[in-house]
Amino acid sequence: IWINMGKPTKEQLKTMGIVRNIRKNVMKKNWGCMCDGCTDKAINSHLLQRHGVLDNIMEDNHMVEMRPKDIFKWNENNAPMTFKKVGLNDAISYPLFCNHHDTELFLEIESTNPDVNAYHSQLLFTYRCVCAEIRKKEIEMEFNKRQLNAESLNFDSSILMDIIKGLECGINDLKSYSDMLLDEIKTPKHNFVFQVIKLPFIPIYASATFSFETNSEKIMSETKIWDGAFMHIIPREADTYIILGTHKSHMNDELDKFLSKFSCVNKDSIGILLTDMFSQRIENFGMSISLFESLDEGNIIRFFEFQKQSMLVYDMALEPDFNLFEGEYWDSLWKNQI
Repeated sequence: IWINMGKPTKEQLKTMGIVRNIRKNVMKKNWGCMCDGCTDKAINSHLLQRHGVLDNIMEDNHMVEMRPKDIFKWNENNAPMTFKKVGLNDAISYPLFCNHHDTELFLEIESTNPDVNAYHSQLLFTYRCVCAEIRKKEIEMEFNKRQLNAESLNFDSSILMDIIKGLECGINDLKSYSDMLLDEIKTPKHNFVFQVIKLPFIPIYASATFSFETNSEKIMSETKIWDGAFMHIIPREADTYIILGTHKSHMNDELDKFLSKFSCVNKDSIGILLTDMFSQRIENFGMSISLFESLDEGNIIRFFEFQKQSMLVYDMALEPDFNLFEGEYWDSLWKNQI
């Protein structure tokens, strides 16, 4: 949310402090394992394995991800999000599964070089990122419920209740995908379709699901499953793979057209597509420190301006007209491409 305010008053500062403390307490909450029937505490589960994927782009044990700003640094001119250095242990991770299930379920994709073309591995990557999206929404729902119940706050309850209702609808939608993925993992019927794109090594990673619904009736419905897709960007020692997936029954022509753009890319077109993905479709992504430090400051500003525009309008056809990553460093990553 962008806050339209000048210098905050004493009362506003007090309110902001309360909200920040609520957020901190929610983030410290012990979340349970997401496996049905398991009552154990969830550990910090990485959506991509630390050793064999994330350490391929790690520099000084850190990488860069998009994270929320401290609420005291919000203003009417700048986005509430920023790029921050994160340690390897915190990169692209959420409290999802207990240690036992995190190890048992995903052993196949925790190898140094997971088989990106194996259908079962593709399902596992996707199941884990869907669970992460569910947990993210559960965390946001807990945060908003605590704000709603806080006697020290005087927020508009109708707005908070609408936010909570929207999060509940999103969780139900994602749980439908989670159930379909679990069924497919247990008994493959090839209801999901994946395409794999091989690129030269680029120090970027991602694992996320995103909605791409164009049917107005389904958009207004609280029960119908939205069309959507899944994206995993897996950097290895000498190359990078992008895995894109969909469910056969939850596709539409516009989504198919959008995903087809990835099938034949160059350094400029893939840069624009990734700018599109990271600014308005997914949040679970990161890059190396060197790549981030090579970014043009003007492009970073354009990135967050476009993100703001995307938040204000629901338009799947909205596209950026710039490449966030353009520059000499980005060009050098592609110089040996045939």
